[in-house]
Amino acid sequence: MKYVSSLLVVAVLATACSGGAEKPPAKPGAAQAEAVAAPVKDGAAPGEVVGAYLKAINAHDRKAGQALTTGYFAELQKQVVRQDDIFKDARLAGIKIDAPVVERGYKSPDGHRYADAVNVPVSFDLQHAHLQSMPDGPTDWGYLLVRTAPGKPWRINDQGVG
Repeated sequence: MKYVSSLLVVAVLATACSGGAEKPPAKPGAAQAEAVAAPVKDGAAPGEVVGAYLKAINAHDRKAGQALTTGYFAELQKQVVRQDDIFKDARLAGIKIDAPVVERGYKSPDGHRYADAVNVPVSFDLQHAHLQSMPDGPTDWGYLLVRTAPGKPWRINDQGVG
């Protein structure tokens, strides 16, 4: 699967938590505390990592989200912040996380080689408060997770569709 890492697409989504529609938190600080209080455990499956990342987006907790990514992906996100910040602007509801699909022969855009790579397809209803690099509404998306060796943590290295 080829991933699109353009600024537009990267800015577009960095998605939400587990499933079902949920209401925006009354206090952003409370949601942020929730995301920080529920870190991913060692040995978490790819879907759990994606779920935690999406939860961090909904909590507007960039720090918690970036802890689940590779350095490469974190740098891409920094470039995007100047145009459209998913951690400040987006709200994801009705999140569905599908089973991971092995990505054989994955080559990271930064040239780094990884022992394992999987694509985790997700779908959700995207709502922006102000900025819009992607249209609001039902969205199909995916996250590419990698790890350096069996037993090592899965980290998000790319996102997109196609």
